[in-house]
Amino acid sequence: MVVRILVGILATVAIGCGPRDPGPTLPIPIRDPGAAIDPINMTNQALLFRHSQRVLGELVAALPDDRRARVAGLTLESNNRMGDVNAFATCGDDGAPMIGLSDGMITIAAHLAMGTATDELFETDKAREYLAWLQQHGLEPPPVAFYIPAHHTDVRKVARQREVFEEQIAFVIGHELAHHYLGHLSCNSEGAIEELGQVAADNVPAFNQIAELAADTAATKNLLAAGVARTATRGPSTGRCS
Repeated sequence: MVVRILVGILATVAIGCGPRDPGPTLPIPIRDPGAAIDPINMTNQALLFRHSQRVLGELVAALPDDRRARVAGLTLESNNRMGDVNAFATCGDDGAPMIGLSDGMITIAAHLAMGTATDELFETDKAREYLAWLQQHGLEPPPVAFYIPAHHTDVRKVARQREVFEEQIAFVIGHELAHHYLGHLSCNSEGAIEELGQVAADNVPAFNQIAELAADTAATKNLLAAGVARTATRGPSTGRCS
């Protein structure tokens, strides 16, 4: 399924907590040279993909037993075959459920996480500026000067961008996961017309839109359940989403 990039990536549904009020005065940057190699700051796709797999694990664990059983054996694969910026639910060659996540999707999520965290802390406009850059230059990395070094390596900004990245990726993956446990694909419909029905979705365009809305709704509930489970496991927040 094609992900509606600006809707999915910029979704404000949080696993643990939402944006913070930066307050009346701007904080002084707390610089940490080691933060420069944070996987999000580096847009390290391999590390961020592995982190996305862990997010998927939390989402699956938060599902009711019957829905979790329907996605048993589901895998998340780094896959660009549906486009440079995409996420999709499909059935693998062996008939097992699979979610594909493109490198470009991870890259955009990383930059928007950096921009959003910087904006919240230092009252900048980096998220919007990155979207403007994306429109003009595609996935080409912004120039080094795009991010102010003192802001880029601020330890609070780095912690917050990890939260934002998780929120964005969880919504994207959660949407595709929902297509599987709602039975929208042949590998998990069990031969029946589930929810909207694979047959109808294949032949009636309007049904595809209803399926997308159903997946959005189910994914939102799944994210909220995962947030509750995370809070219960890790305890109250101490500066990061729990």
